[in-house]
Amino acid sequence: MKIAWMVNSILPRIADKEGIRDGNGGGWCHELSELLMKDPETELFVFYPQKSSRTVVRGRAGELRYFGFYEEPSPELRYDKALEESLRAVLRELSPDIVHIWGTEYVHTLCMLRAYGRPERTVISIQGLIYFIGEKYTELLPERVIRRHTFRDLIRKDSILEQKLKFLKRGEFELAALRESRNVIGRTRWDHDTVMRVNPGLKYFHGSEFLRRPFYNGEGWRYSECEKHSVFMSQSYYPVKGMHIALLIIKELKKKYSDVRLYAAGKGMIPHGLKEWLKRDSYSKYICECIKDYGLEDNICFTGSLNAEEMKERYLRSNVYLQPSVMENSSNSLGEAMILGVPCVASDAGGTGSMLRDGIDGFLYPFDEPARAAEYISELFEAGEAVQDMCESAAEYAGSLYDINKGYLEYKGIYRELMCCSADDTGGRTDDSGLS
Repeated sequence: MKIAWMVNSILPRIADKEGIRDGNGGGWCHELSELLMKDPETELFVFYPQKSSRTVVRGRAGELRYFGFYEEPSPELRYDKALEESLRAVLRELSPDIVHIWGTEYVHTLCMLRAYGRPERTVISIQGLIYFIGEKYTELLPERVIRRHTFRDLIRKDSILEQKLKFLKRGEFELAALRESRNVIGRTRWDHDTVMRVNPGLKYFHGSEFLRRPFYNGEGWRYSECEKHSVFMSQSYYPVKGMHIALLIIKELKKKYSDVRLYAAGKGMIPHGLKEWLKRDSYSKYICECIKDYGLEDNICFTGSLNAEEMKERYLRSNVYLQPSVMENSSNSLGEAMILGVPCVASDAGGTGSMLRDGIDGFLYPFDEPARAAEYISELFEAGEAVQDMCESAAEYAGSLYDINKGYLEYKGIYRELMCCSADDTGGRTDDSGLS
């Protein structure tokens, strides 16, 4: 069985071979690819975007053959016919039995779908749904902040409003891909219901994601070893992740806990020097304004970029993990926190309710009610050691959601079913979601 993948970021094995420093995302693709390469019945090809060469980068890393296709620096606003033709040429050479496209967020998804030209043998994994994320992009932000420009925003034509419009434009290609598809893989009630509204004829498969390897090993969270009254959030760099909402939550918590501290992973938003001031975007500027206005200068810490081991350490040292997003499908960061047994408070946005059972594994709150989130975090602070039962429940449930062997068998089953499809198959709604 010859399977061609299209991924949104380079896999670690390929990055090592090409001498490229890889990022911290896409762990689920990496783990599954390593398992598939050990299967004697499977030959795996991987396509990934790159910006260094206008010609296709070809290579082999062990048993894995890879193809780096050129993608424009800002590909979200137009369809790339040249990319479609380039992908078609390579696909004709490889003659894969199945094409598996990871994610709908970029126009290359639609290009690959059309280049292969066999929708009955193509499946798209739902990650985020960018059109629907775009609809929520500016939630709980002041209109003046949404529309204003920093110097950097003017140069790049990239204000918060312009970012929202770019998401919606990319979302048009996403919607086209879903309408032209026959098969999708998802994992939450929200993504199931959303894609079915777009295209009721889709066949929906349930496919688990995997966490990064370090999160399956070692000891879990212990109250005795955490930094009391500390809160951790894993992303803060753009509005959908809800840093502006997290600051409202910390502002409320500070009334009761003067030592409360929010650790936010990623690059700091507070500029140091003229160069950083000129490069900051409107959202970062707003976050800095909020920190000052709320009197939180001593309560906020940006950790910088963290690798998997560093992220794990930060989770384990935190009293509570907070997901304040205005929209998520299924956050792997929340999954990482849960499987470690960290007490969790998460916005009930998108597919989060399919991951965390409210009151059992943690607490869910309406994303636009930060005071409710503060109440839940305070409850967890006060619970102390008594929170252990909830933590153990979360770890057990996450263990079932992110079970590597179970997930591997799910994907193998999907591929086998697609192998039985012919060009005459017309789809028709079939629900293999496994969702209750």
